[in-house]
Amino acid sequence: MARRNLILKAMRHTGAITAEGYETAKQAPLASTPLTADYTEAPYLIDFIREELLRDYTEEELVNGGLNVYTTMDPELQKAAVEAVATGLISVERQLAARNRKESPGNRIRPQAGLIALDPHTGAIKAMVGGTDYTSSQYNRITHAMRQPGSVFKPFVFAAALETAYDVDAREPDASSGSSIKDTDSRIITPLTTFLDAPGVFFYGGAPYEPANYKQDYHGLVTVRTALEHSLNLATIRIAERIGFGRVAALAQRMGLNAKIKGYPSVAIGAFEVTPMELAGAYTAFANEGQRLEPHALLRVVDGDGLQRKSYKYEPHQVLRREIAYLMTHLMEGVIDHGTGAGVRVRGFKLPAAGKTGTSRDGWFAGYTKDLLVITWVGFDDNRDLGLEGARSALPIWTEFMVKASELHPARKGEQMSFVAPAGVEIVRIDTETLRLANPLGQNTFEEAFIAGTAPTAASSTDPLQVAKHF
Repeated sequence: MARRNLILKAMRHTGAITAEGYETAKQAPLASTPLTADYTEAPYLIDFIREELLRDYTEEELVNGGLNVYTTMDPELQKAAVEAVATGLISVERQLAARNRKESPGNRIRPQAGLIALDPHTGAIKAMVGGTDYTSSQYNRITHAMRQPGSVFKPFVFAAALETAYDVDAREPDASSGSSIKDTDSRIITPLTTFLDAPGVFFYGGAPYEPANYKQDYHGLVTVRTALEHSLNLATIRIAERIGFGRVAALAQRMGLNAKIKGYPSVAIGAFEVTPMELAGAYTAFANEGQRLEPHALLRVVDGDGLQRKSYKYEPHQVLRREIAYLMTHLMEGVIDHGTGAGVRVRGFKLPAAGKTGTSRDGWFAGYTKDLLVITWVGFDDNRDLGLEGARSALPIWTEFMVKASELHPARKGEQMSFVAPAGVEIVRIDTETLRLANPLGQNTFEEAFIAGTAPTAASSTDPLQVAKHF
């Protein structure tokens, strides 16, 4: 309508129509013809590519210039993405219908869903689904929707906390032990550092903030690992409080999230809005040894004579230490293997993977293998509460897509698909009950990753210690 009125105004200005004709035409109702589109043609991704091209070319050049545009899209993965979103939405709508039985089906607003899949080592977008139905809405939720990420933001809190191992004033030699790092220094946070997961009030600028855990479920004293694996809000906020909320916001911005993210207590549980595209770009640093890549779909443009007009280059930026990126991957592997993301395994995806569920008013899942990084989102356009946690809304879509993707592009054999610790990280076996170095004969143990020099040095004993819950 705005475009129609602009043309009418121009016609009136040139005298092509009379003032009376202009007013009559401007008041006329606007009839629209429904679009038809084949989902497998990636309409949302094509729109995104066109927007990117318009930065370098005019509309006239794109329409009549005879240009050949080479992109990163994988047609097979794009089709799998569309199918995964469609299948996942059927499940979501069934859950919503069961919850709202009294509501007439005709009155129900259909939820939206989105998916972006990219190569974490290059940032190349392989597939994109920006909404439920392109024919009814061309609004791309992946690139434009600003939404609260909820707990998929928490890895940025934990990454900032683990960086305390590199704080200069915390790495002074400990004369009593000869260690290069004071492993008992409270300023250093490791995956085994403990925090209280219990109700509490936090103050910022004198204003009280009283958040809660999901379903008011609290776990007492827990390790950093447990706090992330089970997405415990209160423990996470206390971690952020220990290192400073501003430090969390600064790390998030360093990794490519927007400047509106501020150092308030609520930042720890994903209260500030981001787009799924932003989040995908930031997560490349976790999946790519600390190097962030810009999500992109353009490779090169060639004219009708075969001459290359433009080649698009995207350089990586080191925004996180390799050691921290690996520790976060190791922690998020736990989320999928036995945390809130365990539904990934239940649904049949077996490859090594790291990820995080998220629940705000929307459902989220962010996860990656060595070859593919995928963000899925489910929610309502009007920002009403979906009422389904990410594990029951976005996670099934992620898993459906990843299972199909692994069939289309079979994984490399052996250890090549496993995440490998870089130099500067040590893997230590820990006794589950005492959280000390495991006894060689101990049975209830697990492996944990540490920045070199920060692992426990005391061996486990048989003393009945009061320790944090690790499960």
